Amino acid sequence: MDGVPVPAYNTSNAREGGTKDIFLFSTTCEGEVRWSQTIGGWMDDDAYNLVLDNQNNVYVGVNVRNDSPGDGPGIRPPLHFTETDSVPFADRKNNAEIPQEGFKTTYLVKYNSDGQLMKRVALQGDVNSSNFNSHVFNLVIGDNKLHFIICLLNGTHLDGNLTVTDSSYFFKYYLVQYDLNLNYVNVFELPVTQETGFSIENALHFAYDTNKNQYYIAGERRGSPRAPLTYDGQAIVNRSYIIAINGDNGSKKWIREIHAVTPSGHLNANRIFSLTLDKNSNVYIGGSFHTHNLPNVKIYDPADSSVTPYFFTPSVTSTIPMITKFNSSGDVQWVQSIAG
Repeated sequence: MDGVPVPAYNTSNAREGGTKDIFLFSTTCEGEVRWSQTIGGWMDDDAYNLVLDNQNNVYVGVNVRNDSPGDGPGIRPPLHFTETDSVPFADRKNNAEIPQEGFKTTYLVKYNSDGQLMKRVALQGDVNSSNFNSHVFNLVIGDNKLHFIICLLNGTHLDGNLTVTDSSYFFKYYLVQYDLNLNYVNVFELPVTQETGFSIENALHFAYDTNKNQYYIAGERRGSPRAPLTYDGQAIVNRSYIIAINGDNGSKKWIREIHAVTPSGHLNANRIFSLTLDKNSNVYIGGSFHTHNLPNVKIYDPADSSVTPYFFTPSVTSTIPMITKFNSSGDVQWVQSIAG
């Protein structure tokens, strides 16, 4: 990068082009590289965003795999957080049921403004080959805390502060707070119906309004057929949605969905790519509509007929970039797109 080699740990020969690492870098305003860090090993690793505090420390929630050195020829590096900080592979062949750090799959990581590793914490407790799966989504900073959603299987996690007793292999979803030194603060379970859940393929967006003590979750149901999601007893029926939840217990405050149909009658490719708030607690989502000049695009609550739907008629067909503004009560204020 900028003429300087950087570490790459995704050297797997199991897939053409290797697998995914997580790459962080910082530049000056003129584009000169200040520092970089690579997180990962030979298996797929990912992260959805990073956040900064007022000292420009960098925080990232990472999803990693380190449970096997693989088979066959070739060098397969284990999980790294810096060139000198790594985690040994788990011994899955001989000790699959013995808890090992190599089985852990979610971490919070903090670097200072110069890219030096300050701290990393595993979000799981003791896990083995049976319960090692987990997933951490986007981070946000509010009230000098990190806020994030994580899904976990059975075990004791979050520095011993959460015990998941369900022995099934369906994720439980939790909203978690850590302080900026990566110490546990709080957790509560989200009311996601078992055997349903959030799509994990970079399809979830997250925000926290400190003024209202209200969280927002925006995303889409992925897969074919669409993965089911039921939140606080309400099934999401369209592809894309935004959910406002109580900041104390995760209960639903309101849900809005984007609806449009294709000529075949299937769910349309309406998608949400970003979510942000302003200082007045208004909510903005950015994404795209996909329309065929059939009935108008509709933003509504399918489960509550007392909520007045908002209709939007694009002036062109096909995929159209859009931004939608809601107030904190879920009322659409306006929709803007390049098509008018």
